[in-house]
Amino acid sequence: MKQLHKFILSLHRILGTLLSAVFLMWFLTGMVMLFHGSFPSADKSSRLDPLVQTPQNFLPLDSILPDKPFTGLTLNRYVGNTTFQVTTADSVYTLTPLGKPFENLMDNVQLKLVCQRWCPAPVVRCDTLDDLNQWVPFGSYRRELPILKYTFADDESHHLYVGSKTGNVLQFTTLSQRIWAWLGPIPHWIYFTWLRSDRDLWIQTVSWMAGIGCIMVLSGMWTGVTVWLRTRRNRRNGFSPYKKKWYHWHYVTGFVFGVVCLSYAFSGMMSLVKLPPGFISHVELDFDPRQTIDETPADTYQLDYRQVIEAQPDAVQITWKHLAHIPFYTVLLKDGSTVNYDARTSALRELDLSEDEIFDVVKSAYRQHGIDIVASTVETQNFQELYYNRVQGTGKDVLPVVKVSVNDADKGVFYINPSNGSVRYVDTTGRWSYWMYRGLHKLRFPGIVEVEWLRILLSLLVLAGGTVVCVTGVVLGCRYISRTVRKKQ
Repeated sequence: MKQLHKFILSLHRILGTLLSAVFLMWFLTGMVMLFHGSFPSADKSSRLDPLVQTPQNFLPLDSILPDKPFTGLTLNRYVGNTTFQVTTADSVYTLTPLGKPFENLMDNVQLKLVCQRWCPAPVVRCDTLDDLNQWVPFGSYRRELPILKYTFADDESHHLYVGSKTGNVLQFTTLSQRIWAWLGPIPHWIYFTWLRSDRDLWIQTVSWMAGIGCIMVLSGMWTGVTVWLRTRRNRRNGFSPYKKKWYHWHYVTGFVFGVVCLSYAFSGMMSLVKLPPGFISHVELDFDPRQTIDETPADTYQLDYRQVIEAQPDAVQITWKHLAHIPFYTVLLKDGSTVNYDARTSALRELDLSEDEIFDVVKSAYRQHGIDIVASTVETQNFQELYYNRVQGTGKDVLPVVKVSVNDADKGVFYINPSNGSVRYVDTTGRWSYWMYRGLHKLRFPGIVEVEWLRILLSLLVLAGGTVVCVTGVVLGCRYISRTVRKKQ
């Protein structure tokens, strides 16, 4: 037993020396992210132009891409170009309103229009990037190279990143956003260009760091409990046997916040790790009900999209969507709001599905796999239940939602919004995933999640406790390295 304790103590000392600083960074940047969000991103919807109000210039839907059924279709207008983005089973096409291929090669005039659209201030510098950088670190952006970086002479010090060939805006940041990103999400998520540009390597690196961190915390908890038991056996006074202050406070804070550090590391790892099927809960169904709804082909769009253009002068984008066999349009307006139109008839009316229609959608998904769910329950909810609230957010368009509890082997529950067709499906595995990441990492617990200020306050206390543990760990780690170096000399 002594040898085991000695080994675990050595393991904790070595791993703590290596990872205490990393954990300290995670806790401190976590505090920043409670108030200053995520990595910056460009909101393209607010920069689109209203669609041209001349529907006669648009072809009927069945003439846009004949002979190939589409799986996705979006119409938008940007810097004077009106295009259809068409997704089929095997490719993606960009077409003009006349159905011809759109040659999206930007010239200097169009690139100037892009700059003016995003920031009216004068451009003081334009750099050509032949590789990704910190603000465009994702590997998917390599197809946009070379990337143009525009620096504007305005009070907020805007930077704009544009694909030189396509004119796609990849990033738009202010000085304030860049500073907070460096203090929060960049170090917290290890969003460094050399690593984040390779998504698989990034996931493996962060997952292994968090996983090894779990071993570090577990070995520390083992050591702490062992020392405490030994102290009690020897009938020593006081909770801590350590007289040196850094050992004392590491021991005490580790005892109090050790579980917090463990849950933080574990839940962070679970945000990226995909567990093999059946690892925690066995999935009984041999199909994904949510995916079945997505893949069910829509009935014909009876409502002509040109009617939507006429009815909505401020429309900047129209997206063809469907909820299983039910077709509808999602119309993005200039002010950022959306309107959804039911496309099952030629009459212009907003989407408003009944409980029976939604239940039919769910039943049809199971019926395709020979399962009858007649005994399921359907109810309209005007409050945000735990599993629905955390995924769909707290926007004003979220409620009411129709909840369908299915009597399948996986105890599935659907949350389907009758006015926008959004679908959330949660089964036993999904509930486990929720608790292992969002529940533990963001304190999304019943009674807390409904009161945002309370959740933030408790999160700050948890992060502060973890910070104290890590500060003492960093000091002890530095002293351990110093002693090791002196011995070798």
